[in-house]
Amino acid sequence: MRKLVISILLVASSVAAADVLAQLSLERDVACRAFFNYVAYGWVVPPGGIASAKLIAAGRRPAAVAALGAVARSCFASPEFATKYADYRATKVPREPRRPMPRPDPEVPVRLEQGLKIIESDLQNLPAPEREAVRAAISALTANATDYVARAGATGDEERYERALREYELALSKAPPEKPEVRLRERLNAFLELTADMPWDAKLVPRYGRTIFEDPKLQEKPPEWKMAFRAGREATEAARAFAKKWVAELGR
Repeated sequence: MRKLVISILLVASSVAAADVLAQLSLERDVACRAFFNYVAYGWVVPPGGIASAKLIAAGRRPAAVAALGAVARSCFASPEFATKYADYRATKVPREPRRPMPRPDPEVPVRLEQGLKIIESDLQNLPAPEREAVRAAISALTANATDYVARAGATGDEERYERALREYELALSKAPPEKPEVRLRERLNAFLELTADMPWDAKLVPRYGRTIFEDPKLQEKPPEWKMAFRAGREATEAARAFAKKWVAELGR
C-alpha cells in the first residue's frame, strides 16, 4: 500500500481501531482525509503518527495493521469518500476540444461577384451558344472556388484542433480512473511490488551519526521501502496479507 500501509506498519496498538487512532492522536475524519490523500495522490503521513509509532513495541504492530485497515475500509466505503473522489477527478479530467467550423472568407463572394460582372459584360459579344457554355463553366468554377477558399480558411483552425486533440488524449490517459476502486487497486499492487522479497537479514551499520544499510544498493531504496524494513517482518507481512485480500475483493 505504499505510504498509507507503510505508515500503518509503524503503528502498534490493540485490535480496536479507536485505540489506534487515540494512540496516534488522530480523529477519524483526519484519518479518512489522510487515506483519501493516499488514494488520490499516493502519499499519506498521518499527523504525529510516525513519531508516536516509534514508541510502540514491534510485536504489537501486526494488530495495528488490522485495526487501521478497518478504518481505511470504513472510510473508503463511505458516501463522503465517493463524492470527494468524484470532485477530485473532475478537476483532473481535461475538457475535450471542439472541432472548429469552417470559416469562409467574407470577401470571396464580393470579389467573385465583381469578377462575374466584368465577365458578363464581355460575354455579350459572343454568340448565344458559346455564351451559355462559358456561363456554365464559370458557374462550376465559382462553386469550386468558394468551397476551396472555405476549406483553406479553416486549415489553421483544423491544425490547432488536431494539436489540441492530441494533448487532450495524452492528458486523459494520465487522468485518475473514473472508479476509485481502480486507483486503490493500483496503490495496493504498488505496495505489494515494493515490499516483495524483503531482505530481512540485511545488515545495518552506523555512519555519519545515523544508521544506514551496509549494502549501497539497499541504501538507495525509496523511503517507503526502508520504512517497511524498519517496521519488521511481522508487521510488513501482515500488511501484505491485508493488501492482497483487499486487491482480491476489488477484482481485476
